[in-house]
Amino acid sequence: MRLTSLLCTSLLLLVASCGGSDGGATAALNSGYTSLNAGNHQDALGHFETALAILKFADDDFLGAKLGQLQALANLDADKTKTTLMAVPKEAGIEAKDYRSIVTELSKSANALATDGEMDKATKSITVAIAILTEGKGTYPEYEGWDKLIQQTGAQAETLGDPAALEALKGLGYTGD
Repeated sequence: MRLTSLLCTSLLLLVASCGGSDGGATAALNSGYTSLNAGNHQDALGHFETALAILKFADDDFLGAKLGQLQALANLDADKTKTTLMAVPKEAGIEAKDYRSIVTELSKSANALATDGEMDKATKSITVAIAILTEGKGTYPEYEGWDKLIQQTGAQAETLGDPAALEALKGLGYTGD
């Protein structure tokens, strides 16, 4: 009996040292959120991609890892944010609030880029934010937060002085008020 207990304890310690029963996905996910909250987007992206490489689509943490990846990408590569989001199957459970979160993150990134004098990248981020906003509104028209988000994104586009973005937002109901 003592040998069995010792073997079970050893096995548990071995599994724990290898990152747990999920192959390290939880640790990668937690590290990703820590890095994201600290503003270290490249590091966060690496952690979320590690988690996604371990997780299966049906796993509970898959959507969280995917959304973390998208949040990090919104601060690194606007185009890749859009293509990554559009490749996520509807069955993954992405909701209107997730689109809102990504649009908001892209708008924040546009503001930071503009502050740093990177106007081309800032304009790209706001353009992608509008494309994702358009997609989200088309997918979830019943969501009540769209009007507020359209006005906020429009204010950001005005700050950037982007007439093409403002024109695209008018198609969504942007009034500039």
